[in-house]
Amino acid sequence: MRLRSLAPRIVVPPLRTYRSVNASVAEGGLLTSFSTTFLDDEDPLSPLIWDNGLDVGLDWNNMLSSNGNATGKEIQTGFNDNLAALRRWGLTDYFVEGIVHREPGYNPSINHEAILFVRLAVGPNSAVGIEVLFSAHGNSEIVQWLGGVGQFTQRSQVGDQALQNDDVIRAEVKGNTITVFRNAQQVHQVTEATFPATGAPGPGAFSVGGGSPPVVLANLGWKFLTAGPL
Repeated sequence: MRLRSLAPRIVVPPLRTYRSVNASVAEGGLLTSFSTTFLDDEDPLSPLIWDNGLDVGLDWNNMLSSNGNATGKEIQTGFNDNLAALRRWGLTDYFVEGIVHREPGYNPSINHEAILFVRLAVGPNSAVGIEVLFSAHGNSEIVQWLGGVGQFTQRSQVGDQALQNDDVIRAEVKGNTITVFRNAQQVHQVTEATFPATGAPGPGAFSVGGGSPPVVLANLGWKFLTAGPL
């Protein structure tokens, strides 16, 4: 059941004004909608709003924002992705949608992914949720995260989905089903009884080092992110 929005454009959290954040808050202080254009340069993304992968999860890495884009902070040495989960999230069925930033001419020789999460819960040495990834080279996957680093199950994979600047990626989760769209065209739909029942939306990024031309973390990420009820 959707939570009633009591304040459709309240800036959160009240301790600080963010130029780029709007949210709706239900009774009890839980968020029922959220949007950001990442105009505030933050390293990491504000811990008042986000549970970051290193600061909270310990075993992963943080997301940061710079020049209006959210990107990964670190190149990966394993499955220690850059990630952040929205705090105080109050919905179980919802959408998350992001607009891609890809620097013109950026074509790394090795893997670089922009990620959206749904139903993500981050705690010390634990990250449980559903990952939706799109890579610079064309692969897209749905991956279920099971807790520890490297503990995951791939649920869907398709090719021919190389990210372009201003692509709109949307994931909708309802019950045990997740549906993913790229520019309003359906890419994935998976129903899985073991998907987590709760958890927050958030951005992520994954890349590996080496290669020529190399990965440049600032060249692929999210310029806008929004989430809310279906």
